[in-house]
Amino acid sequence: MKAVQVIFSAVFLVTVVAMGCGGGSKDPVIAEVGSKKITASTFSESYLMMKPDERPDLSTLEGKRKFLDDLINKEVMEMAAFERYPELVERQKYRLKRYREKELTSMATRALIRSQVPVTEEMKDRTYKNMSRERHLRAMLIVDPDEADYVLKKLNEGEEFGSLAKDHSVKWVSDVMEGDLGWRGPGIFPYPVDIAAWEGEVGSIVGPIRMPMGSYLVQILDERPAEPSGSREDLDGLIEQKLMEPLYLNRQKGVQDSLKEYAAPYFSAEAKALLMMKFHFELPEEYAASEFGYLDAERVMPTFTSEEEQLIVVDFKNGQDWTAKDFCSRLSWYPGGLWPRGHTESQLIDTIDMMLRDYLYVRAADDLGFDDDEFKAKLALQAREMRVTFFYYNDLTPAFEPDEDEIANFYEANREAYRAPPSYKLAFFGTRTKQLLQELVADWKAGTNFLDLRAKYEARDKTLITIGESEWLYEGDDFVRDNTVATLKEGGISEVITRSDITMVFKLIARRPSRLLPFAEIKDQVADDASKYIVDGKLTAFLLEKRQEQGVKIFEKVLENLSEISLTDKVTTE
Repeated sequence: MKAVQVIFSAVFLVTVVAMGCGGGSKDPVIAEVGSKKITASTFSESYLMMKPDERPDLSTLEGKRKFLDDLINKEVMEMAAFERYPELVERQKYRLKRYREKELTSMATRALIRSQVPVTEEMKDRTYKNMSRERHLRAMLIVDPDEADYVLKKLNEGEEFGSLAKDHSVKWVSDVMEGDLGWRGPGIFPYPVDIAAWEGEVGSIVGPIRMPMGSYLVQILDERPAEPSGSREDLDGLIEQKLMEPLYLNRQKGVQDSLKEYAAPYFSAEAKALLMMKFHFELPEEYAASEFGYLDAERVMPTFTSEEEQLIVVDFKNGQDWTAKDFCSRLSWYPGGLWPRGHTESQLIDTIDMMLRDYLYVRAADDLGFDDDEFKAKLALQAREMRVTFFYYNDLTPAFEPDEDEIANFYEANREAYRAPPSYKLAFFGTRTKQLLQELVADWKAGTNFLDLRAKYEARDKTLITIGESEWLYEGDDFVRDNTVATLKEGGISEVITRSDITMVFKLIARRPSRLLPFAEIKDQVADDASKYIVDGKLTAFLLEKRQEQGVKIFEKVLENLSEISLTDKVTTE
């Protein structure tokens, strides 16, 4: 498998080879592959880009030669892939576009949300202090601030918290529990709400406290002492996570609302009607009983006329509008279970809102300048990896797959590798009741047959485990079992043994000596083994041929002197 591993290691080292070509005295050339050069800096950078636990040993000259050989093979492979596919195929272009948007979304969320949600030591200290108390709480989260003020007025007038929570709150399972959270420790609300809820007077109502998710109203019913499950230092990570989650969600909601407010998307009645009609979907009968039916059922993108494709589905006040064609293209990135179903307009709007959130993060990343030269270089590296991967699996692997004769020859050449160890078959009883099993063993040894034993003792122990005849069990798979039956003759019954909390006994039914497995019995395994071995050999020959075509020159003296180069810091170039 060496050649395959070379091409598809965890870090695609070939992608950096073309980045560091330099001819200065501080960046000597180690090897030339055709017109391309592998320099000391690319050698070092390739090594440092690997995960520490995957880095090869470069303490010897032989280790450096092997690593350089891998870099050369990767460079040769990339040249062959570019020759075959000067441009990415359409599917790869689609995947690259999706990769770009996912990376930009991640960068935008880190910048706009995660980095803007600080959890300070003071916040963690204060939360830990409050962990010495639990409070019985009821809470409401109300989206409309005016509605929250109205609810507080009604509470002050004496109306019951639970009924108001049921009618006005959008969270806290209000329809069932009427806002009652039970006894809770700190860290369940966004930090400002949490502090108010734990430092307010018992019997009081705190709020409304305005947050991006809405306005919080919390009723403090009672308090009791509590013991933190560890020291402040031991619980540091847990406290940070508890504080981060609600703060993140509130910041996320605020950012999403802000981006949407600026973009000001509008969905026309005509567009909604068209999408409701086109995406109307009735769940097939075979999926109807499943709660995941819509996620499991296959969906097909509907067809649109040329005129329908140009209909504006999302009209942005600030930004490029989405046509029906644009909408379908973006929707195809999502699982069919998230597509519109044409049953309710609200479900359609939820789908569009989901797509808008992702799109607006990408647009924010563009506006923040994340789509810069460095990011474009990262995309270029990704495109090169995708091209090589596609070339390998689409072109080389099918061409290198062994035929039936090659598989048969591989089997004959490696017969001893398919020798099975000795094996045996057992009957078996197991139970958690040792006394019952001892009685069973006595009956078994006295000649009672297996079926009668099972009927008799299952009536006394419904959890009794029974196996009348196992499959062939190979020696070496279970040493305790092997030792238990090692001295038994066929028909012999073992002593009682206990593993974990299960007491068990075995009866040896048959033994079979070591044997060469016939091809018909293991043909799938042989075909898989042969494929790996033969494809690897053909790939090695292919790379050698391509190396000869390109011309490879290695500068041994430079490679030997790499012992002076630090592999913990990048090489400086001039």
